[in-house]
Amino acid sequence: LQSARECLSAAEASGNKEFLAEAHYLIGEASLLTGHHDENLEHGLERLRIQQQLNDPDGASETARHVCNAYALLDRYEEATACMELALVSAREQGHRALLMDSLGQAARYHAERGELERPVELLTEALRLAEEDGEHYVAARAQLDLGKIHLNKGEFAEARQYLEEAWAGTRDRGPR
Repeated sequence: LQSARECLSAAEASGNKEFLAEAHYLIGEASLLTGHHDENLEHGLERLRIQQQLNDPDGASETARHVCNAYALLDRYEEATACMELALVSAREQGHRALLMDSLGQAARYHAERGELERPVELLTEALRLAEEDGEHYVAARAQLDLGKIHLNKGEFAEARQYLEEAWAGTRDRGPR
C-alpha cells in the first residue's frame, strides 16, 4: 500500500492525467487487497472522474464497474445497484456484449441482495439469452445458477430445479473452465 501511495504522489507531481488515473487504480487495488474498502472506493471514484475528463469511455466503463463492486463490499447495495444500472446503460451504448452480460449478472446480484426478486429475473433472463446467442456457455450457466437461486427464494421450486439442472448439465458436459 505504501508503494502505491508513493506512485500516487509521483503521478500528482507529474501532472500527467493518464498516469494519475493509473496511480489511483493501483492504490485502489492495493486498498482492496488489504481490506481498506473505503479507500478503494475513494480512489475508484477519483479514477472514474479523471477518465471521464479524459473522455475515455472504455476505461470509465470498466472503472465504474469497480466502483459498483466497491460499494457492494461496503454493504452499500442501494448505491451499488444504482451504479450498476448506470453501467448497464453504458455497456448497452457501447455495444460491448461481454461487458453487458457481466454487468447484467452483477446488477441482478445487487438487486437480489436488496431483497428484490423481479428485476434480477429480468436481468438474468437477458444475460442468459445473450450468452446462449454468443455461445458463452459458462456465462449462461452462471445466469442459470443465479436464476435457480432466485426462483428458490421465491418458493418456485419447479423453476428453480429446471434452471439449476440446466446449469449443472451445461458445466458438467464442458468440464472446468
